[in-house]
Amino acid sequence: MLIVGHRGAPWEAAENTLESFLRARLAGADGVELDVRRCATGEVVCFHDVTLQRLAGAAARVRTTGWHALRRYDLGRGVRLARLDDALALWASHGVVNIELKTDDVDLPALVAAVARVLDRAPPGDRIVSSFAPAALRMMRDARPAVRRGQLVPPRARLEAAAMAAARPHAIHPWHGDASPARVAWWRSLGLDVNVWTVDDDTRARALRDAGATSVITNAPGAMRRVMVTW
Repeated sequence: MLIVGHRGAPWEAAENTLESFLRARLAGADGVELDVRRCATGEVVCFHDVTLQRLAGAAARVRTTGWHALRRYDLGRGVRLARLDDALALWASHGVVNIELKTDDVDLPALVAAVARVLDRAPPGDRIVSSFAPAALRMMRDARPAVRRGQLVPPRARLEAAAMAAARPHAIHPWHGDASPARVAWWRSLGLDVNVWTVDDDTRARALRDAGATSVITNAPGAMRRVMVTW
C-alpha cells in the first residue's frame, strides 16, 4: 500500500507548497496529493481554497489574481505559492502526483485545458487527475484520454452509475470512513485502484492495507511511513 502526502506534508510546512511537497518526499512518501486552480493570468497554481484568507490572511481570490501578485503572499515563514509545473518537476520520477481539480469558483473547462497543457510539457512521471465532479473527469478524459483519472467521493455519498460511466475513472477515492473491507473488495473487483483519504491513524491505515486499499492519503506521511515499516 502506498503512502501519499495530503497536500504534501502539511503538518510540517504550509500545505500545497514546494516546501511541503519536498518534506513529504524526504519523509519517504510514495507520492503527494495536491489541489489546483487557475489564476487570472492562466497559470495553474497549487491551492485548495477560493481565497488566500485562511493561509495568508488576505481576501484575494485565486481566480481573479495574477500569478505575480499571488506569488508575493507569505503563507508562513516566507513560504510562497507553487505552480503545478514546479510541483511536477520536483516529483518527477519520485512517485505519484495526485492532482485534484477544484470546481468551486473556477472556469472548469479552462482549468482542465490548462492542466492538460502542463501535463504535456512536464517531465515524465506517474500522475492521476482527480475530482469530486464527474464532469471534470469527463472533460479530462476528452482532453487527454491517456491520463489516469480518480473519482473522489464525498463522505457517505454514492455516485450514480451513469456519472461513473461518463467519467470512466481508473480509481475511486473514498473517505476512509466509507472504505469498509467489503466496499474496498468490490471496488477492486471492478478493476479500480482505491486511494483512501484522509488517514492519520495507524490502526486505520493497517485495516485499509489488509482490506486491499491501493494507497492512503495522509497529513503525516513521515510518521505513517515509519509505522508502515514496523508492520
